[in-house]
Amino acid sequence: LKSSLYGSYKDILSQLDPNSAAIEFIQADHTREIIALCLIPRVHTPIFEFICKIEELENLRKNNATPGEYNNLVWGKLAKHLTGKKKVFVSFDGILNTLPIENYAYEDNTLIPNTNIYRVSSTRNIISKTNKATDDFLLIGGLTYNHNNDLMNFEDLPETTVEINMISELLRKGMKHFTLLTGNEGNKETVVKQLHENHSVIHFATHAFYWKEDIVEKKSIEHILKNFQ
Repeated sequence: LKSSLYGSYKDILSQLDPNSAAIEFIQADHTREIIALCLIPRVHTPIFEFICKIEELENLRKNNATPGEYNNLVWGKLAKHLTGKKKVFVSFDGILNTLPIENYAYEDNTLIPNTNIYRVSSTRNIISKTNKATDDFLLIGGLTYNHNNDLMNFEDLPETTVEINMISELLRKGMKHFTLLTGNEGNKETVVKQLHENHSVIHFATHAFYWKEDIVEKKSIEHILKNFQ
C-alpha cells in the first residue's frame, strides 16, 4: 500500500495548509478491518491507524446506533491527529461509503469540534497542480426516464428539475460556465461523452442504485456498464 501511494502522498501534503488534513479510509476485506491513512502537514510520512473491524460497524448499523457511538468508533482514534484542523478531506471505502460518517461528526461534535469535513472520491483529488479541469460545471437532472422503453422502469423526479434550475441560476449569476443535460438530453451516450470532458464539478440529480460487491467482483465495471440496459 505504501508503495502504491509513494510519489503521490507528498503531492497531497504539499497542497494542505497547516489547518487542514486528509484521510483515506481503506477497507481490508481479507482481514475484515477498516484502516485510516492520515496525511498531516508537517508530518512527512502517512500515519496509519487501525479503526475497527468491519463487524463492529455492521453491528452499529444493525442496532441503530447513535451519532456518538459512530463517532467514538470511527473518529475516536483520529481526533488526536485533527486537533485545531479547520478542514479535513476524507475519502471513504467499503461499508463507510454507505454511512453518513461526516454528518455524524457534525451532530455530535465533541471529538473534532469546529472542523469542516469534505468528502472526496480520493484524497488525490485535492492535488490542484495535476488537476487540469477548468472552472466548468456539468449539471444532470430533470431527466425523462424510459423514453426508449428501457427494461428498468424509473419514475420521473420533477423536484430534480427545480433543483437543477436553481443551481443553473446561481451559476449564471456567478458568471460560471456550465453544461446542462435535462429531459431526453441526459441519455447514456451524451452523459458518457460529457464525463470525458474536464468538468471541475459534476452534479447528478437523479435516481441512484449500486451493485453488490459479489457482482462487481465477478465482472468488471466496464463489462457491467457495457451490458447495462
